[in-house]
Amino acid sequence: MDNYKVNGSTCTMLAKSLCTQGFGKALVLAVGTYTVAGIITEATQKAPEPTLLQKKLHTIADKIGKVGMYCAAMTMVAQMIRIGLEMGGVVPCGCQNILECQKIHDCVALTFSLSGETNDFRLYNELLYTIIISITVIVVAIPEGLPLAVTISLSVSSKQMQKLNNLVRKLASSETMGGATHICSDKTGTLTMNKMTTMACNTLQGIDMAGKTVRMSLANDVKGRTSEVMVDGESVWKSLVEGVLWNSSARLEKNDGTDESETGEFVTKGNVTEQGLIKFFMWALGGQGTIDEKKRLLEENTLCTVSFTSARKRASIVVRRPEFEGTNKEVRVYCKGAPDMVFEDTTHTICADGSVQGINEVGRCVVDLLKHGEEQDVDLISYQEQFNRTIKKFAHEAYRTLLITYKDMSMDEYNQLKSDNNDFAKEVDRQSLETNLVAIGLFGLQDPLRDGIAASIAKCRTAGITTIMCTGDNIDTAIAISKNAGIVTEDECKKSQYTCMTGKDFRETVGGLVKMEDPSDAKKTISCVKDQRKFIEVIKHLKVLARSSPEDKLILVTGIQEQKGVVAVTGDGTNDAPALT
Repeated sequence: MDNYKVNGSTCTMLAKSLCTQGFGKALVLAVGTYTVAGIITEATQKAPEPTLLQKKLHTIADKIGKVGMYCAAMTMVAQMIRIGLEMGGVVPCGCQNILECQKIHDCVALTFSLSGETNDFRLYNELLYTIIISITVIVVAIPEGLPLAVTISLSVSSKQMQKLNNLVRKLASSETMGGATHICSDKTGTLTMNKMTTMACNTLQGIDMAGKTVRMSLANDVKGRTSEVMVDGESVWKSLVEGVLWNSSARLEKNDGTDESETGEFVTKGNVTEQGLIKFFMWALGGQGTIDEKKRLLEENTLCTVSFTSARKRASIVVRRPEFEGTNKEVRVYCKGAPDMVFEDTTHTICADGSVQGINEVGRCVVDLLKHGEEQDVDLISYQEQFNRTIKKFAHEAYRTLLITYKDMSMDEYNQLKSDNNDFAKEVDRQSLETNLVAIGLFGLQDPLRDGIAASIAKCRTAGITTIMCTGDNIDTAIAISKNAGIVTEDECKKSQYTCMTGKDFRETVGGLVKMEDPSDAKKTISCVKDQRKFIEVIKHLKVLARSSPEDKLILVTGIQEQKGVVAVTGDGTNDAPALT
């Protein structure tokens, strides 16, 4: 594998990836179900379960069949009784109605005899007719037109849903939605528009906010405050720009006009959150200026990267800075990610005067973050607490928060760290770089709700359908967004500790998923929630699941189905696939 490393990073191509151009060599590391794509595919391939309507139709068919058999049996018994009464002379010959019997002229008496000129085998004909009538009753009782009627009904429903811009791929889906008891919905791109916009920035103990609407001058406000503050000869604005643009997978391209909604000279592509940050710097630097800043990082100066994962909630890049060669600032690590994750390894922050102070040291706090009774010049508050209050403030506005940090070291320190950690052969080894970080700034980004979301959720609530929002955002931001969407109310949040939970708390509370023998097939195993009693208690109140992983979503859906609930799952990401199946 050492021959397939570039800048200290292993070049890995996932199965089912497509090469658009060029050529190269590849070493196959895994195939089939051992690949990432294979693992996801295996998790999503399950035996199809009967829908709610199919179960009801099966029950109705069983009941109709039983009623038909009972009626056929009663018909046969009644006919046999009539034949017996006629043979015993209780009723006249040929009597068909024992309540109004009239003797038929020239009626041939019923007899077991099989000989004689006058014998027309009437008894055996009567018995044959009785059997035929009983069988006819059973056949008629089975509604052979029911499947056709159901298919036509579902087709009409699907057509009506299509008029509402809801394309139904399977007919059964149109009836299943009618019986839904819960809706588990992803947030980004499903409830929201998936168009991130930077609305606030906290840096140098100051907060700049755009307000209720997008304000492009926000970037210039931040630039004005941070350009003049120097840290070791470098402006904070420069560090902020590099910390975002260099440590970003999103890109800026010339507008080719394919998207009519984009009218600017440049368009952003890639990760939506990073697009929001790039647009922020475009407001201050312009499109070409932003591209120039991103190009300042040469490929040969990129030492290694640490990719973003849903578990880590952060991404990092390590760069070599030739202008500081031979100093303890030659190598710089830029790390950005969710504050609650990155703060675990953050030890310092840049203060308003440009000094770097410990994150737990105290200092003056901006007026916007002071609590009732606190005074700016009297009550000194730790920088960590100031960040925590900022996060709360941003979350109250339903902003997604992103922390930008850095760390400097000499080339010798970097090489020593690399040697001590398996030469950074694996990504887990490179995570040792993300320690003793210095906080530069905190961004607040907004992803607005889609039009009509609040009204749709209100209709679901009226119909008795419980909507649960599953998101990767922190708990405060998730609660704020769910309130705006009408998923949860303030009273519901206070009512139970289970109304709004993090994925970790939810998973630990219900015990996760366990494998057990399938009651219907001893050779198979099924997944079920470990603590069913606790799950029943949780699901009565749960409305928001924050910092949720694909596993958490799968646990939630599996538990609801085990409680005989019909759950609809909406999502647009690969991490939603296990729950969607």
